[in-house]
Amino acid sequence: MTNGRKRGWLWAKQDNHWSWLPIDPIPVAAINTVGAGDVFAAEYMISRWFKGLSPILARDRALDLAARWVSGQPLIVNPCAADISWAEQAL
Repeated sequence: MTNGRKRGWLWAKQDNHWSWLPIDPIPVAAINTVGAGDVFAAEYMISRWFKGLSPILARDRALDLAARWVSGQPLIVNPCAADISWAEQAL
C-alpha cells in the first residue's frame, strides 16, 4: 500500500516466504500526484507477473516509475533495473 510521501508497505511472497517490504518513495519535486498509486501498482504487477522479477526489484521499478510520474519526467524505465539517478537532478 502506498502512502503518499510517507513509507508504505507491500505484502509480498518470495521463495515461499511472505513478508512486508517497505515502500519508501523517491523524493522528487512533485508536479501532480494524481495516479501515482495506480502507476506504482501497474508497474509492480507487470514486473512481477509478466517479467518475473523479484518483489524487491519489482518494487524498485514501481517506485522509479511513480516518482517519474509525479515529477513530470519521461516514463522510460531501464529494462534491467531501476535507475533513480535522475531523481537527484529533479529536486
